Amino acid sequence: MTLLRSNFVLLLAWLWRTHRSIVPFAALLTFVSCAHTAPRAASPESSSATTNTATTNTATTNTATTSERDTASENSALRATGSNHPQTSPAAATSAEPTVGWIGISMKQSDAGVIVAGVFRNGPAAHAGLMSGDRLLRINGETVTSPAEVGALVQTLTPGTRVTFDVRRNDATRLLYGTIEAKPDHEALMRRELVGQVAPPISELRTVRGAVVPAWNQLKGHVVLLEFWASWCVACRALAPTLNDWHEEFSPLGVHILGISTDPFEEATLASKDLAFPTYSDEDGQVTMRYHGTALPTLVLVDKQGVVVDVMIGLNFEQLPKLKERVASLATATP
Repeated sequence: MTLLRSNFVLLLAWLWRTHRSIVPFAALLTFVSCAHTAPRAASPESSSATTNTATTNTATTNTATTSERDTASENSALRATGSNHPQTSPAAATSAEPTVGWIGISMKQSDAGVIVAGVFRNGPAAHAGLMSGDRLLRINGETVTSPAEVGALVQTLTPGTRVTFDVRRNDATRLLYGTIEAKPDHEALMRRELVGQVAPPISELRTVRGAVVPAWNQLKGHVVLLEFWASWCVACRALAPTLNDWHEEFSPLGVHILGISTDPFEEATLASKDLAFPTYSDEDGQVTMRYHGTALPTLVLVDKQGVVVDVMIGLNFEQLPKLKERVASLATATP
């Protein structure tokens, strides 16, 4: 069934690309998003173990969905719940898990125990005072020795529950107090982390096609749209003609569309041959991790001052026109 669905979506994408007058494509494929493979090299914020399972593509209407690969390294770094179980789609996180607890940290395993690798902005852990580098000893008095244990414990706590964290910092033990929050869906988490903030660095990217230097000091004064994509992503292929059109329309106004893939350089080179805009390989996944680009396609819009102003997850035909208007508005705005 999955194969038939994928082939059907590919056929629709081809029809849309070659016959733009076929309106039912947009109606049938209102929202599409793909699974994301974890970067081949574990990030510094990930646990040591990785578990690979098959990826799936999903298509639905009325909500942008994602089905993501169950990879412990990516889960501990990006899920921000402190767990190593499979990530779920934004829709599933909203409808199926409305009361799942969340503390807002990423973790890594060390010989000493659980190390806080990152603290999500304005999350429960941030409000409690946790910091990157803290060693997490106990939650509500219960000893935790792995990211998986933290995740399992946190998800038993309902939003609004008071929680204590025993942490080791600078050779001293501290007791911190916080409140469990409901786990946000993926797009909400991205907005929480990125929108209104200076865009994270992208200088590690390796250029596949194009002459645009992937560095924000070189891109200042330009509107930039980042697309996180992959060669196997059906929705990314369906989105490509739209982004090619935007590139043709907005590049004279100084807008740069940059495609970022965790595919190896050679694979990204072959897969990007039909893309009109510059593309880059992020094989070790560092840039993708910073942008939480785990659901594909993901679009991140950055203004001329280098500040993230909008994000979009999945192929969303309702949201695309609004995003295009935002790009045009930013491109024509006077400094």
